[in-house]
Amino acid sequence: MACGGVFEPRNILVTGGCGFTGANFVRYVARNHPHVHITVLDKLTYAGNPENIAGLPPSQVDLVVGDICDVALLERIVPGHDAIIHFAEESHKDNSIANSEPFIRTNVEGTMRLLEAARKHDVRFHHISTGENVRDRPGHDRRYAIDASKLRAELGWSPMHTDFAGGLRNVIDWYAEHRDWWVPAKEATEARYRAQGQ
Repeated sequence: MACGGVFEPRNILVTGGCGFTGANFVRYVARNHPHVHITVLDKLTYAGNPENIAGLPPSQVDLVVGDICDVALLERIVPGHDAIIHFAEESHKDNSIANSEPFIRTNVEGTMRLLEAARKHDVRFHHISTGENVRDRPGHDRRYAIDASKLRAELGWSPMHTDFAGGLRNVIDWYAEHRDWWVPAKEATEARYRAQGQ
């Protein structure tokens, strides 16, 4: 698991791995770390789509459809994993205005259940989150610029696009060419809003 002091997991559990950010992480790990087995645990609510991880090697990636609040399920799947990477959350905060219960259940209770399982089975835990649950800096500085020199020096990273207009054009082109990936989810969300009278 560790080589020269570096944590190198062999089996990871990724919660919310069918959501946008989680699925991109799963694809990255599958592509760049073929020796790592990935178990994706996702409830497949409005934000989770199994198509996001379609085409990944079934010998490397397993999908378990379930709820992070389900203690019995966690007792079955957490043992044997080296790390839990926790992406699962109720994320569309505007939905919490109409009904906060799923947010409290998943974001608070679900995270607590995962932490308890990780502690019980001695599994490393990484909680991935947006900045939406952290107070902004004084003055609400919107620049959010980073110094990427360490990323460049240590990891050889460089941005794919340094031109905002070009990068935006690529994003728009991708969405135009992959309507089958996002239109069904958009239509389902719009239907749900219509049913709620919004």
